Amino acid sequence: GSSLIGFVFMFTVIKKSRKYFRQQQKNLGDMNGHVEEMYSGHDIVRVYGATAQAKAEFKRINGNLYESAWKSQFFGGLMMPFMGFIGNFGYVAVCVVGAALTMSGTISFGVIVSFIAYVRLFTNPLSQIAQAATQLMSAGAAGERVFGFLEEEELSDDSSCTAYPEKVTGEVTFDHVRFGYDEDKPVINDFSAKVLPGQKIAIVGHTGAGKTTMV
Repeated sequence: GSSLIGFVFMFTVIKKSRKYFRQQQKNLGDMNGHVEEMYSGHDIVRVYGATAQAKAEFKRINGNLYESAWKSQFFGGLMMPFMGFIGNFGYVAVCVVGAALTMSGTISFGVIVSFIAYVRLFTNPLSQIAQAATQLMSAGAAGERVFGFLEEEELSDDSSCTAYPEKVTGEVTFDHVRFGYDEDKPVINDFSAKVLPGQKIAIVGHTGAGKTTMV
């Protein structure tokens, strides 16, 4: 009976904690992606004054990761102690009931030893499964993300569909161009210029003035 209770409890916990392991893997991927982007684009983040925004985004993602991680680890950590309790409870029950029956002469001492061995045979496999359940659920959640990535459709090959303009004059005209990554912070404001074919020009300006954006 105690082994059956442990079996039901274990699979209930696995079913309950599965979604938290999935969330943990997703949030971990978001965290790694954000850190990689901020590290590789550190100079750009500083130039555009987005340091505070990057920190706020990191704090949000880290909070989500913490929330899902402690829940998944909490449920995963319940199984081994509970299975140990169930196993010990079975031993105690067999000893108490067996002692009472032995004293009344209903069974012999050897029957008690046999039942203790049977309890161990039932509880040990469940304890081993519970011990590996956390790693299995974490690996399963990671595997779902990997297989989901592998099942994504391949990008179509557009190399043979390159479109060329019918007529190229070589003349470039900027007519009151205004551009900015944020509406309140324009990088280029009311810029006009005309470049004739064969003409050479120099684009100069301080860092962040929009030279590369214009090109």
